[in-house]
Amino acid sequence: MDQGESDRTPHQTEKTKAAARLREQRRAEALRANLGRRKEQARARRDEVADQEPPEGA
Repeated sequence: MDQGESDRTPHQTEKTKAAARLREQRRAEALRANLGRRKEQARARRDEVADQEPPEGA
């Protein structure tokens, strides 16, 4: 066996690759959800500050 080869069977290697793809997909989804949540929080803060400030020209 070459030094670069592992003892894993091709089936185990495919399972490992599939698990890694699934982990990466879930991570990307979590990052997108987190970004959306942060944008919504920033929007809410902006609206709150705008409600507290007197209108311009008043």
